[in-house]
Amino acid sequence: MVSTWGGEHRVAHAHAEFGQEFAREFGPRTMISFTTDPEKAKELAKGGPIYRAMIDPCEANWGEHRRRGEGSLGPAHGEGRIVEGLTLRLGRREVVYYPAGVLVNSDEGVADFDELEDRLLAEHPRMRRLVVRFRPMSPLRVYYLHWSNGTDLAELDARLSRGAGWGEDLGGAVVGEAVDIQCRNCGASHRIVMLEATDALFDDALARTRAHAYHEHCAVCGVRWTASVLEFIPPHL
Repeated sequence: MVSTWGGEHRVAHAHAEFGQEFAREFGPRTMISFTTDPEKAKELAKGGPIYRAMIDPCEANWGEHRRRGEGSLGPAHGEGRIVEGLTLRLGRREVVYYPAGVLVNSDEGVADFDELEDRLLAEHPRMRRLVVRFRPMSPLRVYYLHWSNGTDLAELDARLSRGAGWGEDLGGAVVGEAVDIQCRNCGASHRIVMLEATDALFDDALARTRAHAYHEHCAVCGVRWTASVLEFIPPHL
């Protein structure tokens, strides 16, 4: 499923499901990138194998190809379709919800957007990404819906994609934002998703906040802190 196409190098980032031949090496599902620039392909591969695929970026219909030797410009294969974020209305606000594997993509642009971080968190088992504008003149920003109650987010994605009801599934979610913090005890820096309590998307935000589970200790020194940490973001640079 192609999730973005564009940019200076015409790079396409795709969520792919492979057949038996590729699954043995890459697993049944993975994120892959395509480009029309051979030098950009080498940069994206980071020393790994490069494959050639024939793709129509408008229709995203991928033909079947046979795989060639590692390290050569050989074919990849698969089938997919363009997948976008899903527009939902939460209270008075319209938001764009991104299911697992669909990268954030907005024609308007998103403030402080980190593409590598978006790829890293696109498959998170307890979070889903939102793009929302909290005030009329403010820029679009990425926020995170976070669950700590075991909600099946894959099933939620499927229901939302079908246009089915979702109210109960969002019942345990709180809203978070990616920020940098430093532990006051050991000085370690952390990239985290922290509870966003200023701009509430839900009328019962206070009750949700109180019922939610948080990471209550520094991941380095173990000292308890007061920050409402929903998730630690692994380094990605």
